Amino acid sequence: MVIEHNHAIIQQAACRVMARYFSSIALEIFPMTQSDYQVLHRAGADSLTVYQEVYDQPVYKEVHPKGPKTDYAFRLLTPERGAAAGFRAVNIGAGNIKKRIKEIKKIMDQK
Repeated sequence: MVIEHNHAIIQQAACRVMARYFSSIALEIFPMTQSDYQVLHRAGADSLTVYQEVYDQPVYKEVHPKGPKTDYAFRLLTPERGAAAGFRAVNIGAGNIKKRIKEIKKIMDQK
C-alpha cells in the first residue's frame, strides 16, 4: 500500500509500538486519506478524533488560504474516511463549543 503522507510511516511505527503496551490507541490527528487511516488502524489504532476549527465555509477560506487545509470538503469528510478505515470510534473535536453553536445556527438559518 502506498502511504500518501510522509508522517504516516512514523505514525504507523508508533502505533505498532503502543499496541504492545496498550489495549486501545486513540489518535488525535490531522485529516488524512482513507488508505492512510487504514494503515494506522491495521497498526493498532482503534479510534480517531479530528478537529474542525470552523464550519462557516467563507471564514474557513480566510483562516486556511494556503496548503493542504484549503480543501474544505476534504477536511469536513474526514470522520467519514476514518469510519470507513475501520476505527471503532470517530470523534469530532469542536473547540470552543459556544462559538461552534453560533456557527451551526448561522449555517442552519441559511438553509
